[in-house]
Amino acid sequence: MSAVEGSYERAEEYPVVLDPAAQRDLLVPENASPLIQQLFELLNRRKITIASVARKSGVRVSTICDWRSRRSPTVANLQAVLNAIGYELVIGRRDDG
Repeated sequence: MSAVEGSYERAEEYPVVLDPAAQRDLLVPENASPLIQQLFELLNRRKITIASVARKSGVRVSTICDWRSRRSPTVANLQAVLNAIGYELVIGRRDDG
């Protein structure tokens, strides 16, 4: 079972991958916003499971999984997840050329 399969409500219920070599990459959602795509790419690159980021951030596993297709994150939840993996949400001036 991959880190995004199943219907787990709490991070404690979610299977934790102990062997990073056995962990499959999380599906990067094509229809999600670029911000969510970047988040899942970061999780893949750093070999971080949804369960571990849920535990550290306090955001439910099912909530993070829903960002892939069903719901957009609240700013507070996105900040919590990013902070849990050592990143922050920053507003920057757009370069329009």
